[in-house]
Amino acid sequence: MTMSSSRRTMLRRGLSAAVAAGLLASGALSTYASAEGASARITAHPSKDSVDSGEQFRVRGLLTVNGSPAVDRWVKIQSWNSGEWQNIPGARVSTGDDGRYAVRVILSREGERDLRAVGITPSPNTPNPKKSFTVTVS
Repeated sequence: MTMSSSRRTMLRRGLSAAVAAGLLASGALSTYASAEGASARITAHPSKDSVDSGEQFRVRGLLTVNGSPAVDRWVKIQSWNSGEWQNIPGARVSTGDDGRYAVRVILSREGERDLRAVGITPSPNTPNPKKSFTVTVS
């Protein structure tokens, strides 16, 4: 390596570092999208609106983060019980390569049941999306 080529290399590296530092300082370059404006959405479509106690049905939907499919993220189904949302045991799946999910649900307590699908986002700064729906159990 000649003296002039190593000087050029050092200048290039120095210039690249300075440009990168300036971009980082200005906020134009980041390794992870800012939480401001980050959004997540989930859909939930039960296969049946009315089921018998102990009957299995499916809830299908799509989880997206910032408009793109959320790949390999958890989705859980919750039930409104005693004034709070509670996870339904076993009603948790991960999304596929297209952000879609399908989870089997079995309910035993009779009556009109308020349920919701909750998508778990990859960032603690992005709120977990929720989609409520109702199923009648007889």
